[in-house]
Amino acid sequence: MKDRDQKDRDPEERDRTPEVPVRSRTAGDRRAPPCIGGARRTLAGIRTARETGPTMFRHIVLLAWTEDATDEQKAAVAAGLGRLPELIPQLRSYVIGPDAGVSAGNHDFAVVADFDGVEDYVVYRDHPEHQAVIAECIKPILASRAAVQYHVPAAS
Repeated sequence: MKDRDQKDRDPEERDRTPEVPVRSRTAGDRRAPPCIGGARRTLAGIRTARETGPTMFRHIVLLAWTEDATDEQKAAVAAGLGRLPELIPQLRSYVIGPDAGVSAGNHDFAVVADFDGVEDYVVYRDHPEHQAVIAECIKPILASRAAVQYHVPAAS
């Protein structure tokens, strides 16, 4: 039988969208973070993490460097941020790294940090070592920043 175009399909069939499970991370997992925070996603809608049970709190930051940022300055950012997990025990998972360079127009560097809750995130956000890395390493070469924090299902 010949495949039918989307417009020729039965409206009930066309509107039915299967749920696609997305894996969740564990505390020591260094793989890429799950899509949409690990919540089950459908094209018709998204169930929030709060609807799926216990949550943890995720903080994502994207940084773009100035054109005159040197390799040494960029390395200092990575080194400074990279030592924070040893200094801030509230970090449940911490993944940082430069953009892979696959798509044009991306930010230059990313931080993905997971916490048991908002309170732990605030400890990290305000920690003197974290603030020092921002002031001494990031701000001098920062062209733009984007950030988001949200709840994700806790690893089971």
